[in-house]
Amino acid sequence: KSTVTLFPKTNIPHAVAEIVLEEQAGVRDEDGLYAAIPRRRTNRKEYMMRPLLRAEEEELARLRDESGEGRDSLAIRFFDDPRTRRVMAEAGSSIVKTILENKQLHRLLFKDVVWNKADEQRKRCGLYVATMEFSLPQCAAFWLASHWTLMKIFSVTGLPGKIAADDARLYATGAAMGVITANDNTPESYVNSGRTMQRVWLKATKMGLSIQPVSAL
Repeated sequence: KSTVTLFPKTNIPHAVAEIVLEEQAGVRDEDGLYAAIPRRRTNRKEYMMRPLLRAEEEELARLRDESGEGRDSLAIRFFDDPRTRRVMAEAGSSIVKTILENKQLHRLLFKDVVWNKADEQRKRCGLYVATMEFSLPQCAAFWLASHWTLMKIFSVTGLPGKIAADDARLYATGAAMGVITANDNTPESYVNSGRTMQRVWLKATKMGLSIQPVSAL
C-alpha cells in the first residue's frame, strides 16, 4: 500500500513527494495498471486510423475521477475530427522548430542523446537514438543537426520547419488526440496532471491501444 504526500515539509531541497510504502496482505492489482507497466511503449510509427470507440473514450476520461487528490481541477478531453487533430498536431510539433533554432534548448536536447548501444548499456539513461525509430537518412540528419554550427546553417534553408511539418503529419495519424488540462498552474496541478497521464497511458496499454506522449511544448 502506498500513501503519497505532495510537497512535504522536509529539509530536502525541491522535494516533490513523500511516498510511504506499507506491507498489506491481500492487495491485488485491481485495475490491471501495474501489469501494464512492462508492456507500455512509446513509438514514432504512424497509427491506425480506426476511430476511438465511445466506450474506450469514456473509460479513459473516467480516470480523472479515479486519480485521487486534485481530480476536481483536472479534465481529460479527446478530439477525433481530422481538422482539429491536424491543428493540434501542428501546435504540438511546433516545439521541434523552436528547439532546433534556439541554442540553449538545442543543447538541452542533445546533451541527453545516446548514440550507440554500448553507451546505452553503460549509462542506462538518456534518449537512445535507436528508440527514435529513424530511417538511416533521418538518423544521419539528426546527427548532423546535433552540431549547433551546422544547425545554424540548416536553419537558413528552413530545415527545422520541414522537420516540424513531418512530425505534425505523424502526430495527426491515429484515432484521436487527447489533452489533460488543469484549472490552475499550481505545483500540485502539474504533478496531478502527470499522474493522470500515467494512468491514462497504462489504461490504454491494458485496452490494447497505443499512446505517443507529446509533452515538450
